[in-house]
Amino acid sequence: MSEKKLTKKAKNKVIIIAVAVVFVIALVATLIGNSDKLYEMFGIEPTPDLSENTIEVHYLDVGQGDCEIIVSGEDIMLIDAGEKEYADTVITYIETLGFDTIDYVIATHPHSDHIGAMSEVIDAFTVENIIMPKLVKRNTPTTACYEDMLKSIQSSGATVYAAYPEDTYSFGEAEITILAPFVQSDELNNMSVVCKMTYGETSFLFTGDCEAKVEKQILQHNYDISANVLKVGHHGSSTSSSKEFIEAINPKYAVISCATDNSYGHPHSEVLSLFDEMEIEVLRTDKIGNIIIKSDGVNIKVEK
Repeated sequence: MSEKKLTKKAKNKVIIIAVAVVFVIALVATLIGNSDKLYEMFGIEPTPDLSENTIEVHYLDVGQGDCEIIVSGEDIMLIDAGEKEYADTVITYIETLGFDTIDYVIATHPHSDHIGAMSEVIDAFTVENIIMPKLVKRNTPTTACYEDMLKSIQSSGATVYAAYPEDTYSFGEAEITILAPFVQSDELNNMSVVCKMTYGETSFLFTGDCEAKVEKQILQHNYDISANVLKVGHHGSSTSSSKEFIEAINPKYAVISCATDNSYGHPHSEVLSLFDEMEIEVLRTDKIGNIIIKSDGVNIKVEK
């Protein structure tokens, strides 16, 4: 068999290709060390590195009440604070986490099982921002816990925001989107601030005590309410957690905050049956105490 020899032209072509390959390899090796340039070269939006950054949501056991603490790096958010008797519990918990300043406080609505301890908590820390529903004269309560909270807010010097749907707030590496309330209601449960926290590919939904009427309004606005974790509305009452609402959220976990053997019978059997039917894992503070759920932006981890 005769052996074919490369012509001078062919040899030059091979050399050019070889040089080009070496150049590309060297370029890629350089850019790998600077991924931002690599993304810029190819017009790709870089994905944040979330592997070492986790966000934590602490669902505190405050009996027949609500209290969630969210930690994102050096930032902390408090959503509700339970009854007045739990003030020391909440304050000590935040101090144990190493914070003396609260970046955001969300007071979902002015019922004592959500804001009873809020005045003392606000007094105990430097509070930067407060989000709460805007009330009118006819639905403004005259309860001591609400009036005490307003006094503490005024003294705190915090910036106060009225909660309006579609407003967004940056919180550490996460984003908070307000979904409700929409209109004034004499039923204060339906004045609850409903919000969704998105972190990377994961999300958490907080619903206060909003009931089926508000759930329907949220659905009618076609918001993306899908979430990995749902803080169940109104302590698991059947007045909340309509099937259509839960189907739209499609959570993996449903957290219920309630007291053991409470007089309301929370959580109601209808709600638990729905979660069971949808294969949603239920986590209850009356059964397991404080619940901590962590996200690295991709994965969700539950600590009980």
